[in-house]
Amino acid sequence: MPRYSDYVVITKQPTISSAATGYVAGDVVGGVQTIPCGLGADITTTDSAKAQLGSQNNAAPLILNTLTVVEQSTQASGLDVFLFSTSPTLPADNAAFDITDTQMKDCIGVVNIPSASYRTAVSNCVQTVGGLNIVIQPVASGTVYAAVAVRSATTYSLASGLVFKYGFTRGL
Repeated sequence: MPRYSDYVVITKQPTISSAATGYVAGDVVGGVQTIPCGLGADITTTDSAKAQLGSQNNAAPLILNTLTVVEQSTQASGLDVFLFSTSPTLPADNAAFDITDTQMKDCIGVVNIPSASYRTAVSNCVQTVGGLNIVIQPVASGTVYAAVAVRSATTYSLASGLVFKYGFTRGL
């Protein structure tokens, strides 16, 4: 059984289209998310999460265990979160999600956020997908990139209405 250390949650809040401009199924949501993971030699103390993950063993794989999505409305929209080892070139926010074949070769995993699994409150909802165990091999940049596609038509009420929380551990 593998041993793990250095658990950390990295939070990203992309700017998304709100109110008047709804998304249709298959649209890009918020552009590329840059997730500093401390995988490479460029660890700095200015990013505590990156420094924390890099503190033990830079050559060990990183493991994405959980992904929590907080939606600051009650749309409970299904999403797919694609993870890449290099930054993909995406169309603009709210345009059709289209990744070239060459860029898709750098995809290291995808996490489905099904709409039926959100838990709602009066004015927001949240979902955590666990047990992912997506292994990310060390890369020189020390960065992982995420691109999000919505899977059903939706209109978000706030331009800052989505929060993504990536839960990582490092294998030893």
